Amino acid sequence: MDFHETHPGGNRIPWLDAYEKGPARSAMSEQRVAPLYEDGLERAYPYDPSLSPRHQGIPKGYGGNSNSSDKTNVLSDIIRRMPTSTLILAIALIILLVAAGIGGGIGASIAAKESKQCSITTVESTSAICTPEPTTRANATTTSSGVYTVETNALLPLDCPGLDSTPQTSTFAHRTSTFQMYCRNAYTYDQNKALLSIIVYSLHDCLQACVSFNHYVNSDNCTAVMFFSNLTSKLSESEANCFMATDTGSSSLKTDPEGNNLVTALIN
Repeated sequence: MDFHETHPGGNRIPWLDAYEKGPARSAMSEQRVAPLYEDGLERAYPYDPSLSPRHQGIPKGYGGNSNSSDKTNVLSDIIRRMPTSTLILAIALIILLVAAGIGGGIGASIAAKESKQCSITTVESTSAICTPEPTTRANATTTSSGVYTVETNALLPLDCPGLDSTPQTSTFAHRTSTFQMYCRNAYTYDQNKALLSIIVYSLHDCLQACVSFNHYVNSDNCTAVMFFSNLTSKLSESEANCFMATDTGSSSLKTDPEGNNLVTALIN
């Protein structure tokens, strides 16, 4: 059956006849793949996928499959849209960070160099300050190699006549000896009683030399010492200023021209 839209009077609508006979009607008929479904005055046509809107994909540059050029374009677009004040502030901040990094690196390099130079100076200074000093009071000088040049023209400290009749004690290892002091006095030299003659730079060293001698020979052979404080006169004469003897008592003592530059010590 063929239904046509009509006026209430039963006449056909002129534009409908023209449409059914025109080229648009023919083109639509050719695209049909199934019969028309007619229901009263409403015409229904089958679904044609070619007439539906096509799916459009997400533009490149958004999502996970963007390439480097797309990212660059996005970054350039962000920079172009950035306010001028913000852009200037960002550039200034970048310059400040770069300058701070360079300055910090230069400062660290200078500090490391100065620390190295300071360490070298400290080592050299310590070497000069920490050079061992002699245990005596005599003046001494050092060479650049650190070897001492002993001063031979010196007057060593000696508390005479204050030492007269004042006992002095000296200890070496487990041995201790007490000496009676006699300023300005010397015992008579006897080759058969002489034990040892050495150079020392204090009365203490001379007394301890006598005690150590007795310690090593395990005896009381050393009983008397003479100490001369004037190195200038005694070294040129005897090449020693500390003399040790045995079997010597106060009866052998006599006044010596050295005066207060000489003291004799006898073990009690």
